[in-house]
Formats: sequence, C-alpha cells, structure tokens
Amino acid sequence: MATFLSELSISEHKSAIIFDDPVSSLDHKWRNKISKRIVEEAIERQVIVFTHDITFLLMIQEYSDSLDCDLNIKSLTRTKKETGIIANNPPWDALSVGKRIGILKNAHQQLEKIERTETEEVYKERAKILYGKLRETWERFIEEVFLNGAIQRFGRAIQTQRLSKIVDLTEDDYNLVDTNMTKCSIYFTGHDTAGALIEEMPDSDEFLADIKILEEFIKTMTDRRRKK
Repeated sequence: MATFLSELSISEHKSAIIFDDPVSSLDHKWRNKISKRIVEEAIERQVIVFTHDITFLLMIQEYSDSLDCDLNIKSLTRTKKETGIIANNPPWDALSVGKRIGILKNAHQQLEKIERTETEEVYKERAKILYGKLRETWERFIEEVFLNGAIQRFGRAIQTQRLSKIVDLTEDDYNLVDTNMTKCSIYFTGHDTAGALIEEMPDSDEFLADIKILEEFIKTMTDRRRKK
C-alpha cells in the first residue's frame, strides 16, 4: 500500500483507482491515515473503495467533509439467489438522522399496507422492528443534533468547540426526548412483555406521527441554533 501510494504521488496520469478493503489487516491508527490519504487522492482523481468496515467508511466520510471532497456511498445486499444487489443508501449504521427519517417514512407506507391486508400478529411484528429503528434514530439525533456532534460513538475525538451550541437545551427538550425514546422502548423488539401488561401496538398513523415529532424537533433545534 505504501509503495503504491508513493508511486501514485509522482505519476503524471489521473486515471481512476480502485481499492478493495485496503485496511482489512491494519490497526486503527493506520486506518485513519489511509482514510485521509485516499480522500486526498480523490480530490485529484476518481477513487473507488470497496469495504465492509463501517468505522473505515465513517473515517472516509469525516475526511471528505473536512476536505470538501465529493463522496457517493452505495451499499450491496443480497437475496438467497442473487448477490451484488446495489442499494441506494449507505448501511443503516452510516446514515445520518435525516436520511434515517426518510427511510422510516417509506417504511410507514409498507406498514400501512400490512395493517390493511395482514393479520394483527404480522402487523405487530413489523411495527416492533420499526419502533426499534425509530429509537435508534432518536439515539443518532442525540449525537448529531441534540449534542451538536460534540460526541459520537464512531468518532475518534470529542469536538469541544461544538459544545458552545448546547447551552440552549431546556427542560422541555429533555422531556420530549425522554418521552419519545421511552415510547419506542415499550414497543420495539427486545423486551419480553408480561402478559398482564401487554400494550396495544400503535397503528400506522400513530407511527407516522411519532416520526414527524422527531422530524419537527430537528427543524426546531436547527432553526433555534441558526439564529444564535
């Protein structure tokens, strides 16, 4: 890898280059260095990277943002009979809160159809999965918006300068987050419910309304901080 990148730095051509999991055998320090080097090269030429490493992908995203380099992420999925099916979105773990909301809104349309055409049991199982996804989206919102990106689980550092925006949080903000994350936790897959405490699953309209609460809260916080 070092030899190839050294030769590339003195070459006169601007041909596209392809990397296939270039950091699969490297430790965290070298993954970071190579992420930056790949993005620097992508400013000069087309670079295609195949990887299954989410942390490496997020490092590339980070450097692409800081170096103002265009980045187009695709993910691959499969069926039992087909492989290499291209998905239009990055993996769920690499999606921003806004893109996750878009996916959940699309999923609501499918949920509404299941509600009309399938049994209550089928609907309940699908709704439980989606409430789990909604809870994960609230968690990403806390990192990305609520805490202004100061602390992120996949991040390599605490962005202390971003803390200056966090002084605007109110008791109502905390309560709204707590109420909605608690609701998601009641319905999502992963908790065994005592028979006497079985909750009726929200219908598809209520699920959409829960998504919109988060969507509107993001807009409220973004507008509030833009004015400061």
